[in-house]
Amino acid sequence: MRFMVLGPLQIVVDGEPRPSLGKTAALLAALLLDRNRPVSVERLIETVWPDDPPRTPQRQLQNRVAEIRSLIGGDPGCALETIGQAYQLRVGPGGIDVDRFESGRAYARSLVEDGDPVEALAVYDRALGLWRGPAFAGLSGRLIETGAAVLEESRMEVVEERLDLLLHLRRFDLAAAEARGLLADHPFRERLVCQLMKGLAATGRTAEALEAYETLRRALAETLGIDPGSQVRQVHLDILRGNLDPHGPTGGPSTRSRPRVPHQLPAPVPGFVGRTAELARIDDRWARRDGKGPLAIAITGIGGAGKTALGLEWARRRGDDFPDGQLHADLRGGETGAAQPLTVLHGFLRALGARPTDLPGDLGQAAANYRALLAGRRVLVFLDNARDADQVRPLLPGAGGSAVVVTGR
Repeated sequence: MRFMVLGPLQIVVDGEPRPSLGKTAALLAALLLDRNRPVSVERLIETVWPDDPPRTPQRQLQNRVAEIRSLIGGDPGCALETIGQAYQLRVGPGGIDVDRFESGRAYARSLVEDGDPVEALAVYDRALGLWRGPAFAGLSGRLIETGAAVLEESRMEVVEERLDLLLHLRRFDLAAAEARGLLADHPFRERLVCQLMKGLAATGRTAEALEAYETLRRALAETLGIDPGSQVRQVHLDILRGNLDPHGPTGGPSTRSRPRVPHQLPAPVPGFVGRTAELARIDDRWARRDGKGPLAIAITGIGGAGKTALGLEWARRRGDDFPDGQLHADLRGGETGAAQPLTVLHGFLRALGARPTDLPGDLGQAAANYRALLAGRRVLVFLDNARDADQVRPLLPGAGGSAVVVTGR
């Protein structure tokens, strides 16, 4: 089951949309905006009935919660839970199109940093192709409209990042045409104006580029009483002086030598002997992997049986198969304070090079960013002392040649 919000709200099962959600749509939208977090009954009532709540709003809310639970059924990837005086819609990684959109954006950015703008452009196109119209199209209410506006801003940022790539790839005519079309609906987005001016000037249409600046300047003065920002003024000045760099400061692609390679595995047990049959079984699984997704290897047994030692020994022997590094986390599944998947993901993201300011507070988004950073890489992820599948599932890589070793009782 997947939730689609980048357009009219839909639930899709096995590729087929479920029937119209009717009166439950606003409630589901509110839960999806705060997915994997408790949402108070008061906030949900305000969202569903912003102007004219019924006489028994809590009872009506309970009825609609029951309808959503019926729609979800027994799908293992999501659940609608009651938490005190709040409800929480649990959505697994990739269970909502927003996660896939943000994952694509993160992957495209990593490709740009790795010096592959052509593939990055294709990834941006696929991410933008997930949009079927305005987010939560057809639904109203202050909270839903605010959430939709945040998503729309993310979409426009991706559109602008993609236009920077077109300029970088010297596809100036296409960049200018697309920027001009977008400015019809977003006349005050100065980055778009910069991109239009650069595309026009690079193809010899200097007068049109200068007119684009004048159009923005007049609109800002007449509507808001302000001047254009420093970035667009600089592009205007560069055009006047004839020294415009089409690849210049609109946030164009940068490069880096190579992605960060973490090495987090503990040292293997000294003098390890035995477990020949078990090591051979793991080797056989590794040899028969299909390459479409990560290989997951589960090692179970009672406490003290040597699960971790076995996993680390196999990792030592197969070290050359994982040139992009190893990640390790003790999930503390046998203890009262089991590790939270979001906390573990934050540690993995930092180890893979994410800045502290770029760590999402949402589990689904953090998992999507994690999978994007591992896409196309061969990394060994060692999850020690796991409690259950729900704790492990968000920590699994997506497509690619990585492997996951999980130990637990």
